[in-house]
Amino acid sequence: MLGAVLTAALAALLTAGAAPVPDVPAARGPAISLTVVNWGHPVSLLDAAHPGWGHLAPLAGPTEVSATIQLNGVPVHRWVVQLTSGAAYGGVQPEVCRGAEEAVPSELTCVFEVAVSQGVNPLTVIFFGDDRVIGDAEGAIRGGALQWDAGFEILDATGRWTAIAHDHAAVLPSTASTAVRVVVANNGTIPMRLEPFGSAGNDVACGSHTLQPHERLDCPWRGVRPARSLEGDFRRELRVVDAVGSTGEYEVRGGLTTFAGTFSLGASSATVGGEVVVTAAGLPTGAPFALQFRLDDEAVFLATATTRTGHLRLSFALPSTSTGSARVNVVHDGITIASLPLDVTRVARKPDAGPPAWLWLAVPLVLVAVAVIILLRVRRSRRRSAAG
Repeated sequence: MLGAVLTAALAALLTAGAAPVPDVPAARGPAISLTVVNWGHPVSLLDAAHPGWGHLAPLAGPTEVSATIQLNGVPVHRWVVQLTSGAAYGGVQPEVCRGAEEAVPSELTCVFEVAVSQGVNPLTVIFFGDDRVIGDAEGAIRGGALQWDAGFEILDATGRWTAIAHDHAAVLPSTASTAVRVVVANNGTIPMRLEPFGSAGNDVACGSHTLQPHERLDCPWRGVRPARSLEGDFRRELRVVDAVGSTGEYEVRGGLTTFAGTFSLGASSATVGGEVVVTAAGLPTGAPFALQFRLDDEAVFLATATTRTGHLRLSFALPSTSTGSARVNVVHDGITIASLPLDVTRVARKPDAGPPAWLWLAVPLVLVAVAVIILLRVRRSRRRSAAG
């Protein structure tokens, strides 16, 4: 009896002093990841909000997609990984990846080649272990193609930016205020990154920027200043890299030439139907110029002329239009190089009023009266002299 009590007491003491036994976690199932290499790093294809990218087939080769299975202690000896895509161009190769292991591994990896179509390509991966499905996942890869454009733009006389044709020089008056910038546009369907490149890498205030499809980037190059200080050739080297790794390099070329000529209106106001005259001097000879009347930012008339002597006279009858403030623009080679303000009225302004008509009649009468008075005084003076 005593022995039983001592044994029970000893067991109680041992139980009270011992640390609690931790719970043993249950074995987790396999974890599946599906990745593609974008921007030089693996990107998950299981995030539907941010799918990875691949190049379009058949324009480019198939995109490598990696399926990795972390077994997490699940014993598997015979296994099969299957990847399918109903939207991919030509499907997936190989359709399945299989193996048999004597020693149970901790990780399995299969690489598939997916011929990606435009847009979102859904992907389904299924993992079979020892003849049974023990894991699956769904993801997507987006297909796109690299296409881009770049060029110089110049600030015109109206404050708008106008493109300079590649390897072409804009023509502006030397005293005109202008600025120059580089514009890069992603015209493709895949993200691309602009990178500094060449000797001008730090000369364009762009730095490294990622452009989404149909997005453009404006890079300041020369701020507002007189055109004569910008005269010369423009050359910039640019490089872009898309998400999958394709690169494109391009030298943007343009330029600016100036002349010392000026433009002026014959009058600061005109009536509807009346003539508007623009004159100019000091222009480059043999160059075509266009006169453009704009009202409310809409061109309503266009006339052209070519200089032969450096002088230019363009005129047109003001069309029936609204009255108010307008502008007459001079356009050369698609760029507005001068913009002159014009006040449009319905009725011609009356000239300043002159002296009244009666005043012109009164002046001769006054002069005659003065002359008569003077003559009478002279006669009176002579009579007095004779009488004395």
